Amino acid sequence: MNDALGLSLTCPSPAAMQAYNRALDARLHAWTGTDAALDEALREAPDFALAHALRALQAAMYMRRAEVGPAIEAAQFHATAATERERSQVAVAAEALQGSAAAALEAALAHVARWPTDALVASMLLGAYGMLAMSG
Repeated sequence: MNDALGLSLTCPSPAAMQAYNRALDARLHAWTGTDAALDEALREAPDFALAHALRALQAAMYMRRAEVGPAIEAAQFHATAATERERSQVAVAAEALQGSAAAALEAALAHVARWPTDALVASMLLGAYGMLAMSG
């Protein structure tokens, strides 16, 4: 299955994939609904690595610290069965969320060089609070 941008997703459930696409769209547009869509995606596919990673990023954005660690750990665990791009996306999120700024920046730049249409990682670099946007 593919996401809205045509990138391959390792997800057995069309309903979970659609919910994830809604969550990602809401996150990228700073709209409401990200959390509800992630709840739906993870209810449909509890092993969906990218949904767990997005959950971790969303929790961090809203300072829900207790949710960040378990969500990124679940993403890393489930990413072992995912594609190389998905594993890379999870690794970028993990580096950023675990406070490894230099490693996160390096990993994110390498990721978007290889998968330039991966909007989530690109937004981690260039969004309003992105690694490059806040660099000075």
